Amino acid sequence: MLITIEPQFFSRFATAEEVTHGDAVFGGTQWRDVANQPPERKTRWLIEHYRDTVQRTGFKYVLDFELVDSRGASLYLVFGTSHQRGLEKMKEAMWEVDPEFGSGYRDPRDPNQETLDIQPMPQTQALQRLLISNLETRPGRRASVMELRQFAFFQTIYKASQVPPVVDDMANRGRLSVERVVGRFNTVVRLN
Repeated sequence: MLITIEPQFFSRFATAEEVTHGDAVFGGTQWRDVANQPPERKTRWLIEHYRDTVQRTGFKYVLDFELVDSRGASLYLVFGTSHQRGLEKMKEAMWEVDPEFGSGYRDPRDPNQETLDIQPMPQTQALQRLLISNLETRPGRRASVMELRQFAFFQTIYKASQVPPVVDDMANRGRLSVERVVGRFNTVVRLN
C-alpha cells in the first residue's frame, strides 16, 4: 500500500470539530493533538502518528519519506507491506527513479533534512548521520555491520546494501573503529 498525505490540511483543521476527515484517516481523534505541537514539529508529528495508524491496520513494515520536486514542493508518502520482500522492492524502486525529473528524497528522521538527489551513486551524508545517531543509543556505542544494515533497512529510506560502503568510508576517515572482523556483515564497529 502506498498513500500520499498532506500534513498541512490536518494541521489547519485540527481544531475544526465539523471537519471529520482526519478522524476517518487516523482512525480516531488523537490526530487533533497536532494543534498542541510547536509549528516546527507539526508535520513530523502527524507523519509519525499516521505511520502508527498504518501499522495498527496490520502492516508489519511501514516506511515514510518525503518526495521533493525541483521547486522544493513536498509530497509525503507512507508505504506499508506485510512482507519484508515488499519493503525491499519498494526501496529498490525508490532508488531507481529517473533523475531527469529533478526529484529527490528526504528521510524524515534526518535532523538536517537534507534533500537527497536521485542519482546512480546515492548521497550518503544523511545515512552517516542516522548511523551515528543509532550507534550513540547502543551499549558501548558499537554494533555489527549486520545490525546497522537491519537498522537502515527497517528504520530509514536507505537500502541495507548502502550501509557497508558507508561504514567502510566512516572507518577510513576515523569516525568508526573496527573492533572485530568476522566476515563482511558480522564485523563489529564502534563509534569514536
